[in-house]
Amino acid sequence: MSSKKRKKRGKFTIVIVPESAKEVKQMQISGNVAITICTIILILEFIAIAYISYGINSMGRNSQGEKELADHLAQLTEENNVLQKEKEALQQQIDEAKKEEGTKEEQSEEIEKEEQEQLPVTLILPVDGTASIESEFQGNEEGQQRGITFRIEGGTAIVAAGGGTVTFADVSQSGEGNEVRIDHGSNYVSIYRSSGAVKVYVGEVVEAKAELFERMEEGTTLNYEVTYEEVFIDPISVMEVYG
Repeated sequence: MSSKKRKKRGKFTIVIVPESAKEVKQMQISGNVAITICTIILILEFIAIAYISYGINSMGRNSQGEKELADHLAQLTEENNVLQKEKEALQQQIDEAKKEEGTKEEQSEEIEKEEQEQLPVTLILPVDGTASIESEFQGNEEGQQRGITFRIEGGTAIVAAGGGTVTFADVSQSGEGNEVRIDHGSNYVSIYRSSGAVKVYVGEVVEAKAELFERMEEGTTLNYEVTYEEVFIDPISVMEVYG
């Protein structure tokens, strides 16, 4: 009869101390159970360490991401400031160009105005072709005939020799009937004296051929003069035929 020896497995003692216990209790468990418990504890510790490590890494990554975002925003802000300065500089250049252009336009208008003022004015004959000349222009000296005197038939119209603004429309101070003066611009003024009643008023803007006096049933005369820069000139020199 053979006998077999059984190997005894080791025993572990676990001491459990409840918080409310007044005395220590001991409990013996097998080795496999103890190893299992230790393994579980180690696994739990590993999980805890891994979780903590992950949290730390996540915090690090978040912190790094926030820093990169802040740096990017700072860069964008700086670029925006540069663009804003460039925009302001460009707007200033545009304003200066507009101002310069406006100055050039004003200068051009002034030059054009001066050129227009220097251009000679062409005036038409203030009566039709049926009128005859009684006396011609003699000169600008005192006592000389300073214009042209026309003899006109009854019913003949006396008209403006050119467009302009009426500056005088009343009884002539020279005693030659009624008088009308028209400023044609460019320093030219035409003067009309006749016996008919005046049809225009001071300040009125008239066109060439506008009737200045009431037509007379009987014949009358027209004394017609032209001045340039307040000097009497021969009306023929600035006149074209009116039909």
